[in-house]
Amino acid sequence: MRKLMWFTLGFGGACALTEYLMPTEIGLRLALCFLLLGAIGLWRRPQKLPWRAAVCLCLGLGVGLAWSSLFQTATLAPTKAVDGETREITVTLTDYPEATDYGASVTGNMRLSGRNYQILLYLYEKDGSLQPGDQLTLQAKLRLTAEGGGSEPTYHRTKGIFLLGYARGQVKVQPAGKTPFRYYPAVLRKAVNTLLQTLFSADTAPFAKALLLGDKSGLGYAMRNEMSIAGLSHIVAVSGMHVTILFGMLQLLTGRRRRSALLGVPLLFLFAAVAGFTPSVTRAVIMLCLMLLAQTLRRDYDPATALSAAAFLLLAVNPMVIASISFQLSVGALTGIFLVSGRIHRFLAGESENFLRRALSSSVAASCGAMLFTAPLVAAYFGTVSLVGIFTNVLCFWAISACFCGIAVSCVLGAVWLPAGKLAAWCVGWLCRYILMVARAAAGFPFAAMYTQSIYTTLFLIAFYMLLGVFALQKCRKKKIFASCAALLLLLCTGLSWLEPTLDRMRVTAIDVGQGQCILLQTRDCNFLVDCGGSYGEEAGEMAARLLLSQGIFRLDGLILTHYDADHAGGIPQLLSRISCDAVYLPDTEDAMRERVVSAAEKSKLVFVTQDLIIDSKTAKLQIFAPVSEKSGNESCITVLFTAAKCDTLITGDLGTEEENRLLAQKNLPDLEILIVGHHGSATSTGYRLLKRLQPEIAVISVGANNRYGHPAGEVLQRLYKAGCEILRTDQDGTILIRR
Repeated sequence: MRKLMWFTLGFGGACALTEYLMPTEIGLRLALCFLLLGAIGLWRRPQKLPWRAAVCLCLGLGVGLAWSSLFQTATLAPTKAVDGETREITVTLTDYPEATDYGASVTGNMRLSGRNYQILLYLYEKDGSLQPGDQLTLQAKLRLTAEGGGSEPTYHRTKGIFLLGYARGQVKVQPAGKTPFRYYPAVLRKAVNTLLQTLFSADTAPFAKALLLGDKSGLGYAMRNEMSIAGLSHIVAVSGMHVTILFGMLQLLTGRRRRSALLGVPLLFLFAAVAGFTPSVTRAVIMLCLMLLAQTLRRDYDPATALSAAAFLLLAVNPMVIASISFQLSVGALTGIFLVSGRIHRFLAGESENFLRRALSSSVAASCGAMLFTAPLVAAYFGTVSLVGIFTNVLCFWAISACFCGIAVSCVLGAVWLPAGKLAAWCVGWLCRYILMVARAAAGFPFAAMYTQSIYTTLFLIAFYMLLGVFALQKCRKKKIFASCAALLLLLCTGLSWLEPTLDRMRVTAIDVGQGQCILLQTRDCNFLVDCGGSYGEEAGEMAARLLLSQGIFRLDGLILTHYDADHAGGIPQLLSRISCDAVYLPDTEDAMRERVVSAAEKSKLVFVTQDLIIDSKTAKLQIFAPVSEKSGNESCITVLFTAAKCDTLITGDLGTEEENRLLAQKNLPDLEILIVGHHGSATSTGYRLLKRLQPEIAVISVGANNRYGHPAGEVLQRLYKAGCEILRTDQDGTILIRR
């Protein structure tokens, strides 16, 4: 029996309970209960497999709850004591600074209560001379990365970073001189990044860095999004695939098992260190070392036990790793491959000796197995269910291995003789372009993915896994029947997702884009979008595109931009790269964002609104009012009045109260059913005169949670309450849908 597997399953479950749900004091009490149950089970010495597995689970839960609770208490107690304080600290840098929107960020170690803590330090300026080993002395405001005891985990905590530091005032730097040996992986990573930038062309260097080191900083948002939709994101997240390819290269070069083991283990740990010891690559290196150890000792290698050992070691070092998406995807993918890939391969390949058929069957089987448990995780974290992932992986499987090997060889050659490295990189560049081309083509396919913006995608996943469970429990497993049922389920959910919007006469949707605005106006025969921007930048455009695609809408009748601020226009380029649009209506004012929007809308009809426009359809009337002020910025906003199904909706952008009063004086506006509150609830908009004159029934505030502007202002909320409005807010309600 795989005792370690069941114990690790319980241990991991306990870490998840402590991290997501359970306060530490309750965790310690439950730990005693499970340990007592496990001790009773050991004393009884059960012989049957289910009971022995249950004993291991209980012991795992008990030990896991005790360890994760004590770990959180011991780790977070000193950091809680300094949370919110501004004090002088000394930080030893462990990496090079990275540029941010407001300066730079860098990781380092600091002493607190007699122990070392990792800290992520934010600086006002990026100093190119800083390097690992340097000591910084500065005044900094310290913040916890997250509260303990069951609150939502953060990305930083899963990496062992429990403090954030925000620089205040001057920073004193004490150079390290000679870089300490323990920081060499960071130095090597920077050197390899610089070498890749030199060897590869501008269009392939970002992908080469991402594939070799997992550094996706150079990949643009559009490319990362295309790879996600195409089901190829895993190739730029350093994982077991990369470790296996690297070790295979070493075996091919050495030719002997013992020699490859002696050289491979240090090389793989160095690779993991350069890649940042992410959970996925660390798990893969541990498993490979266990395999080599089993071969050396001439013992059987059990993948499930090795996976359990690797997962247990990672969780024992830091139980909060359980919340890492990298850890979850890595373990989930490998578990699925172990469970079903072999069966799928045998079913597809049969007894055939044809090399091509067996290779294709192996690729399909590995993709299906990896997606078994990762598909729900990807849907939950990234909102995407790729429908073309299996096909793109089959098309790219051979190229990924060759590309990874080629990039590594190019680096070695480039370090020895630069011209040889450039020649190799030029050849490998074509493989990079091939993979990127496949991702781009697959993502552009209208039915490439389903998105969780539609509730029917979630229902499809639930129903599919229920169907899979029923099929797995059946003794007579007719695969064709299962495939037919799954296909029908997919068609049914897609059809319902497309049909539902047509059942309403009118829909107004305020998409939750954080601190910004994106309003979708719909009737049965027209679809207009007003603004598309927010705190998520390009993601705002992608969120709008996914909402439209989930409803079967591939073309907008019009896109109206109230003004050129990034929180209203920043997502338009990404939106128009995914959705076609008949006409784009823009204010005729000068702005840096204007050129980006015009360039993105080159395939659409451009209309600069200098006078009022009326757009009539069978079911709706759209009035676009020209700016009422000759000033630039917020005062020059276009205003939109949408009338459908006896419901009037007014969108004023970021107009101030003075311009609102001009609008009231110049235009004949009706009483409103819906008001999109101006300037995200700023105190300078949505004045008394507007509310008294138009008497809106529903006030929708498009605003980001905990935004630095303090929107919506308390006085605006008071005005809306006094006007008798029902208030809806995207920071509290998420995406808001009003239908008639």
